[in-house]
Amino acid sequence: MQGTNEELKEVNEGMKQSMADKYVAGFRSSVAQVNALFPDIDQETLAQVDPLKKVEDGKLVSLLPKAD
Repeated sequence: MQGTNEELKEVNEGMKQSMADKYVAGFRSSVAQVNALFPDIDQETLAQVDPLKKVEDGKLVSLLPKAD
């Protein structure tokens, strides 16, 4: 039974990683589309977008909790 639990944990971790990879790939695709639609956009501004940020009060802020 223990071997089965370890195998399931491994499969679960692999699936989590796969989903995260797909999320990041989709995000990068969206950024590339914005860049194609607005070729004159300031690249430094575009470089600020990040899948781990959200818009709060009109500014980009981290989705990650602040470390105490």
